[in-house]
Amino acid sequence: MISSAVYYLIEFEWFDTNKYYRIKIRFSFFFSFFRLLFQLCTSLETANKLVQSTNSNVGLLSEKVEGLEKIVRRGDSAVAAARAIHVSLNQKGGPFNGSQNV
Repeated sequence: MISSAVYYLIEFEWFDTNKYYRIKIRFSFFFSFFRLLFQLCTSLETANKLVQSTNSNVGLLSEKVEGLEKIVRRGDSAVAAARAIHVSLNQKGGPFNGSQNV
């Protein structure tokens, strides 16, 4: 009788310990899962903000590039006009011909 009572207590305690560890493992899994899910959502929100910021920066950069392209075109047309004047003066034998160019 004593041996069966001791056996029962040992088995009951083992069962409770085993059940406790199984519950602990399940909870730790769920906590880990939700912690990782929260980190994923936070990362996605951060990535979304970064993309939105990049899109607005690209718009500003595009406007600035367009402005620079206009400046370069004006410079190119000014250089072309200066060359045309230079060629015209050289053909007419104007004051700036040949070795007199400064």
